[in-house]
Amino acid sequence: MKQLQRKGADNVALDPGVIDGYLSEVKKGNRVAFEDLYRYSRELLYVYALSVTGDRLSAEDAVQEVFIKIWLNAAKYKPGRNGLAWIITITRNAAVDEREKRRSLVISDEMSKKGIRKSHENSVAGNNYVEFILKSLKPSERQVAVMHIYGEYTIREIATLLSIPRTTAQWRYTSALKKLKAAIIREENPNE
Repeated sequence: MKQLQRKGADNVALDPGVIDGYLSEVKKGNRVAFEDLYRYSRELLYVYALSVTGDRLSAEDAVQEVFIKIWLNAAKYKPGRNGLAWIITITRNAAVDEREKRRSLVISDEMSKKGIRKSHENSVAGNNYVEFILKSLKPSERQVAVMHIYGEYTIREIATLLSIPRTTAQWRYTSALKKLKAAIIREENPNE
């Protein structure tokens, strides 16, 4: 089967036709096609899930859930449809579920400590600095920023993947950069 299309030096895009081919074979129970689909699409799905969850572990869990759901629901897939959109939708739903699950675990943990909160310093020290800063963004801004920065997708590609106007994707990215800059300045100069 056709492999990754390289665009530029490191930018990877997925071909919806290739995804459709893999899914058509997976629908027939072809495990090799399923493994190929996993290798072909896991990077994009991870970046997308990370953009939704804002947390690496949650994104990894979401991607694992996506492939379980693809395998279990492959019989429902209609060949010739947009397979990429189908797996992106599954990914979005799994990532949102993971984000909510993590959020409820945090709330539950905080309640079990009888309302005692960690200090701001401990919270920052316990998290990856980048993830901490990214959480200061709205989910829609974080999604675009992560896809553009980590996934190296163009604004046009992000707009297509998210089914939003290009200008909206650009606005979210610009807004995210401004907020990230302000958050970094606040963290570096807490007394100002």
